[in-house]
Amino acid sequence: MPIDPILKAPLSRRTLSLVTVAMGLSACGGGSDEPTPTSELPQITEHPTDVTASAGESATFRVKVNSSGPVSYQWLRNGASLDRATTSELSLASIETTDSGSSFSVRVTNAAGSVQSNAATLLVHPRGGEEGIALASGTLGALGRSRTVVGFSKSGDLFVWERAARQLTRVTTEGQTIPLQGALQALKLDVSWKVAVLEHPDGNLYVTETYLAPSGQINTEHGGGGKLHRISTDGSHAVLYQAVISFGESPAGKLTPIGVAQGPSGNICTLHFNSPTLYKIPTTVTQTTPSKFADLLVEPFEQLAIVLRYTVSLSLTSTSSGKIFASSTAGQSASGIAPVKRYDAFDYELSSDGTRTPIKFGATSAYDLIAHGEYVYALVKNEQGYMCLVRRSPEGSMQLIAGGSGSATKRGPLPGGLGNWVRLAGVTPEGRIILGDLALDETGEYLQYFVVTPPAI
Repeated sequence: MPIDPILKAPLSRRTLSLVTVAMGLSACGGGSDEPTPTSELPQITEHPTDVTASAGESATFRVKVNSSGPVSYQWLRNGASLDRATTSELSLASIETTDSGSSFSVRVTNAAGSVQSNAATLLVHPRGGEEGIALASGTLGALGRSRTVVGFSKSGDLFVWERAARQLTRVTTEGQTIPLQGALQALKLDVSWKVAVLEHPDGNLYVTETYLAPSGQINTEHGGGGKLHRISTDGSHAVLYQAVISFGESPAGKLTPIGVAQGPSGNICTLHFNSPTLYKIPTTVTQTTPSKFADLLVEPFEQLAIVLRYTVSLSLTSTSSGKIFASSTAGQSASGIAPVKRYDAFDYELSSDGTRTPIKFGATSAYDLIAHGEYVYALVKNEQGYMCLVRRSPEGSMQLIAGGSGSATKRGPLPGGLGNWVRLAGVTPEGRIILGDLALDETGEYLQYFVVTPPAI
C-alpha cells in the first residue's frame, strides 16, 4: 500500500501583480531602455540522498534549490507523482519493509521550466534484524587466519584456501578434509591475491586466482594476471586461461581475472581487473583467448588512458538462471598517479547479449556480491558511511538485511550495525550468508566469521 506522506508546512506563495500603464509618446520621445528580465531554470544544489531506517520509523528526503523566482515542487515515488508532496521536504511516516527499495525524486519548476533531481533510495531495516547475526562456531569458527573460506558446495562443504600450503581444499561441516573433486585431493595455487570458486550446473568446478602486480599492489590500474582452472567431476584438471602481466603492460588478450560466474549459454565469465571489463571464456577449450562481453565503465571513463584508471573494487556474481550482476568503483587521478581525485560507482545487471542495465545496490557500489537462487546479496555503504547487507529480489526491490548504523570504525557485527571491515565469504545451500572480518594488514585473511540468517523470502 502506498505511504501517505506527512508534509511540512506548504511553501508560501508570492503573487506578482503586473500593472499595465498606458503612455503617450511624442514624435521625439521613446520607450523604456530597460531590458526584459529573462528566467533561468532552477538549479538543484543538493539532491535527495539515500535514507536507511527501521520499520515503523519515519524517513525524510530533502532538496535544496537556487532560483531567480518562485519555485514549485512535486515529489515522485518510483516515477509516479505523490499526492500533497509539494514542498522541499518529503516525510514518510511508519515505513515498512515493503517500502524498501523504492526510489524518490523531486521535480522543481519555475517560470522557465522544470528540472528533476537524482533519485534517492529508501532502505528499510526489519525490526530486530541484527538478532539474525551470530559468531560462527564449529568447523567454520575453527579455521583460523591462514585458512580462508572462498565458497560453499551445493552439498554444504566448505571450499578452503590453504594460504600457507598454497592449495584449495574441500572441508565438510564436520571438519574432515575430503578430495576437492573426484580423485583430486587439492588444487595447487600460486601466490595469489584473490581466489574464487564456482560450482557449475555441469558439475565441474571453475576456479580463478588473481595475481598481484609486480609492484606488490593490486589497487591500481595494474594487475599481475592470473589463471582460470576447470576441475571436472572425475578430478581431471585443465587450465582454461593463464596470463602473467608485467608492470605497466596492458596487452590485448591478457587479463587479470577476478571473480567467476556462470554466464549465458553456460559460458564462464570473469572480470578483468585492469579495465574493468567482463569477459567470457568457453568451458570446453583450454588455453583459449577470452572474448569481451561487456564494459563496466561508462563515458568519460571508457575514453581514458589506462594510466588514469584506478579500480578500487570489483565484484561479480550470477543467479541460478544465469543472470549476471557486476559492480565496480573507479577513480580518476588527473596526474595518473595517486591520490585519486574522483570516484564513480557502476552497478549493472547484464543481459545475455552483454547489454548493461544500470542498477543501484546502495550509496556506494558493492564491496561484494553473492547470489542465492535468484536473489542477490550485496555489501554496500549507506549515505552515512555505515556498512549494510542488502538483498535484491528478482523484481529489483531492495531489502536491508543487516547494518546501516552503529560505528563505522569498530569491527565485526555490532548492535544496530556492521563494522566496515566485514566482507562476504560465501552463502550456504540453505541461504545463510557468511561474513568474514578482515585483518587490517592487507593480507585478505579473515580474523573470524559470522553467520547471517536473512528474513524468510
